[in-house]
Amino acid sequence: MPKKQKTGNDRRPNKEFLELVEISKSFPGVQALDRVSISVRQGEVHGLVGQNGAGKSTLLKILTGAYRQDSGKIIINGEEIRIKTPADAQKWMYMIYQERTLVPDLTVAENMFIGNWSLPGGEKRKNAKIVDWKTLNTEAEKVIKKLGFDFDVKRLVRDLGAHEQQLVEIARALAIGGEIIIMDEPTAALPRKDIENLFEIIRQLKKNGVTVIYVSHHLQEIFDITDRITVLKDGKKVGTYETSSIDEDQVIKLMVGKDLGQERKLTANVEQKNILLEVKDLTTKDNILKNISFSLAKNEVLGIAGLIGSGKEAVGRTLAGLKKIESGEIILEGKKILPKSPAYSINQGIGFLPSDRNLEGLVLGMSLRENVTLNILKKISKYLVINAPKEQSLVNGAVKDVNLVYSSIEQQADSLSGGNRQRLLIARNLCADSSILIFNEPTQGVDVGAREEIYDLIRNYAAFGKGVIIASSDLSELLKICNRIMVMSAGEITTTFNNDTLTEDRLLQELA
Repeated sequence: MPKKQKTGNDRRPNKEFLELVEISKSFPGVQALDRVSISVRQGEVHGLVGQNGAGKSTLLKILTGAYRQDSGKIIINGEEIRIKTPADAQKWMYMIYQERTLVPDLTVAENMFIGNWSLPGGEKRKNAKIVDWKTLNTEAEKVIKKLGFDFDVKRLVRDLGAHEQQLVEIARALAIGGEIIIMDEPTAALPRKDIENLFEIIRQLKKNGVTVIYVSHHLQEIFDITDRITVLKDGKKVGTYETSSIDEDQVIKLMVGKDLGQERKLTANVEQKNILLEVKDLTTKDNILKNISFSLAKNEVLGIAGLIGSGKEAVGRTLAGLKKIESGEIILEGKKILPKSPAYSINQGIGFLPSDRNLEGLVLGMSLRENVTLNILKKISKYLVINAPKEQSLVNGAVKDVNLVYSSIEQQADSLSGGNRQRLLIARNLCADSSILIFNEPTQGVDVGAREEIYDLIRNYAAFGKGVIIASSDLSELLKICNRIMVMSAGEITTTFNNDTLTEDRLLQELA
């Protein structure tokens, strides 16, 4: 196996540093990758795009040692390498996953060097049995400062916010010293100011000869930061393009196979007299929400905008019974309710789709059928025995209504792509006949084609006299599908806009 040092001094500008040659991978009934060949230049930022299910995740898992390819070669700096385990992969590359991989009960510094305790002490400590904690913390601080972040490296990761944990992931990649850094949806949990900071870090990595593979469903980011773009579709490579030679509409057409057409935008003409939900002076016990009041009408899609820490996601979590209420009133269809548990809210007709659909939404080890009927088990069972024909009928109807792509309703939920996992959650709430659907970040980690389909599902749901609340950090998303948009800051509602003439610039001004 080639030594990592061989990749150091013999590089030439624009040399093909990483080459994937005819990579194929299949699973039972699925050809995930079909002879995919991609070349990535040394020191470039290479974008990888495609719809959910296009093969991106499978390709990255092969690169990082989670999967073995059925056929094909991986070549780094002119030499074929064999990646059998994640430890093999880390000799050349490090992947920053969309989902956090940090250990919450370890410190920032410990997470940065976990599994590589010898690195902070250099070669002389390579075989040391005792960790030099002072040196480890000092080296961690150097990396953090180099990135322009401000952390106490002795803090436990569990005490950090989501965006801070993302920054620790990036710091860990650089601390390990990977020559290829793979970033999978790296801005998913980052506020705008930290996104630009991340881009500056990536540009500096590029200057230092580090190769970055950048995966994102946000095409504007791809065009802002990459040198070239590779498009995958249905497990095959469509092509690789210089970023400057192609535009966003062309990339979308290559990904989806068709034009998505003009973006639709709802008007603000919803009858506010048909009130479905009223919230009056609501305050949570943790004081995240402070005396907020708003209403939701039938047929309305109500958006919530706000920065991290504004409380925008806490609104849905409170209505879903996940946060304790200190004071205030919640009136649903004329009846006062007190969401004291998720089960209570579900029984009242409130459906909640969290931003982390994998951790808090779906039970990934259960089948699609079991996930869809999870909220209505009492309705489809008698004496603790499920009525199988009734269950089958409800599930088949729900998954059809949301256009779920699947092979069997008995397959596990973890086999689905991100967009299909979100559809599965929507199917669950269709079965439960929820009168209100609450989404936190409804299209996070979802490709552009699936995103438009989810928007259509939301519009159609509201059209049947239901109400929808959407908390999102994507302002263009809110502008596209919401009738009204509330802006939150420090747990309070600062203003509410009708979305007929509202612009993104005006929203940004309010958020600043």
